[in-house]
Amino acid sequence: EKIPAYASCLCYSIEPEEVRRRVKDLLQQGYTGCKWFVREGPQDGPDGVLKNIELVKTIREAGGPDMKIMIDAWNSWDVSYTMKMAELLSDYNPYWFEELVMPDMIESSARLRSMCPVPIAGGEHEYTRWGAKMLMDMGALDIYQFDTTWAGGISELVKICTLASVYDVQVIPHGVSMQATLQVAFSQNTVIVPMMEYLIAEQERFQHFLKHQVKPIDGFITPPDVAGVGLELNEERIESEKDIDWGN
Repeated sequence: EKIPAYASCLCYSIEPEEVRRRVKDLLQQGYTGCKWFVREGPQDGPDGVLKNIELVKTIREAGGPDMKIMIDAWNSWDVSYTMKMAELLSDYNPYWFEELVMPDMIESSARLRSMCPVPIAGGEHEYTRWGAKMLMDMGALDIYQFDTTWAGGISELVKICTLASVYDVQVIPHGVSMQATLQVAFSQNTVIVPMMEYLIAEQERFQHFLKHQVKPIDGFITPPDVAGVGLELNEERIESEKDIDWGN
């Protein structure tokens, strides 16, 4: 009947006071999980480490003990740095680390999955069921985040979810194409797709011209109730139209 959504905070400030205010607001909206995008990595030295710790500490203090905290590293960490951050952040109980190394460094991701106490998420930059199977064969991730449209469409992601059930792993799709991802998520059980990503700021832009917008209510997303994928345009938001003749 409904799937919990976690708040993906891309585009928001990571200054401590702004983070604190945002997390408290997310709690009031009913979210039980939020993802933040760190800016610091191995190249930023001890000061960068302290900034990452401050960010996660601030989220935990504002969100309380039950808030799920996801950290996206933008493919900018490495194995040793991730292990160091896992140790330093252990008091704040991060729910997962995401996109830690470059997408083609699959062996490094698999090493982290075998060693790191924090679950490893990723996979948005791998495509089709064959790419998914390769990652799963290598044990690269705990949580797979293929994007519905990037990975080959609705039918392809359904096949990937079937693969995930065989490998006993979860698929929490990348949150860009909400209308398409809804079709997949609600076709699966909650073991395979336990939650959905909601890119708050980005979805305001992505769905601006859509008549039927997908938005969480009290932290949950409900099944679509319109025909098709739900990509009907909202004519009231179209200010002008112009026919283009590509033949001239």
